[in-house]
Amino acid sequence: MSGGGLRGLGGLLLLGMLGCGQGDEPVRSVPAGSAAAGGDVAGPRSLDGVVVPSDATALRAPSGDFNISGYSAHSPWIELEDLVEDGTHVVAGDEVGRFKFDGDQHRRRINTAAARARARQQSKVLDQEERIRNSETELERKELARRAAELDTRKGAVQSDRQRALAEMSHRQAGFEASATARGLELLRGTQATELEYAAAEVARADEGVARLEGIVRHFVVRAPHDGVVRHSYSRRRNRKVRKGDGMPSGMEFVSIAKDTLVAVDFYVPEGQWKRVQAGDAVVVRGAASGERLPAKVRSIETFPQEIGFLRSNNALPNAREKAYSVRARFLEAPRSMRAGMEVTVELAGEEWSGP
Repeated sequence: MSGGGLRGLGGLLLLGMLGCGQGDEPVRSVPAGSAAAGGDVAGPRSLDGVVVPSDATALRAPSGDFNISGYSAHSPWIELEDLVEDGTHVVAGDEVGRFKFDGDQHRRRINTAAARARARQQSKVLDQEERIRNSETELERKELARRAAELDTRKGAVQSDRQRALAEMSHRQAGFEASATARGLELLRGTQATELEYAAAEVARADEGVARLEGIVRHFVVRAPHDGVVRHSYSRRRNRKVRKGDGMPSGMEFVSIAKDTLVAVDFYVPEGQWKRVQAGDAVVVRGAASGERLPAKVRSIETFPQEIGFLRSNNALPNAREKAYSVRARFLEAPRSMRAGMEVTVELAGEEWSGP
């Protein structure tokens, strides 16, 4: 066949192929920039994610810093001494976790200081009471001496002028001593009130330090803010869920209290690819270990991107400094093997969901 004939046959075949695409089923459009369209791929089709409680309150490790009565402690790291089992149902106020308090030596010192302040106060009270009793006894003795001297001045004619003068002198002296003793007793009572007030202030200050310390110690016990189910958080550093005995930085989420048993999935969309996902989009979640695949629907997208290391609580990741949007999707059916804290991959929409 000649070259012109071949070109004619090729044209007929091309028209036939175009005609076949005009049936009842519309042709699916391929987004510009996709591999099928000959452009660069916008990004990976699957993204990293983690299963989380759908409606939960995060509980975080407390700070180990404190400064009380001249005693201080500064530590960015804290140890989880006790933790209730994952999946435990708790009510508001129940203890969920207990962290190690490294200030026991300060606790002993503060309690000892408070005990000494109370002992000084009691000793001061006893000492002042004894001094006042002695002063009151001395005043009574001086008053008796004054009255005796006064009687001596009333003997009249039975006394000589010299004896009468001596009696009046003794009376004046006894009156002066009684008056001085009464004045001293009055001052002593005023001093007692001041010293006892100071001792009471010392005790109050010491007790305040004890109360503040006990308040800080209670801060190391984390309690449930409401009824719910305990979900252990995932430790990226150890590639497992948080356990009793783990050390962690202050402020790290170690458990959450889920208000229901439903779970959702959080995944992370790179900052430059934020247009790939919108609220309401369908995605597919695949369990990293079990391989279970389930459909989900995007529920919300965070307004601002954050660093991957912050979102995944692991600054050692190779892409820790890259920024991404945190996206939450809701499962359309309850997962069988995917539990809160498990790592998953999220496949973005690109074809109809056809089941496992």
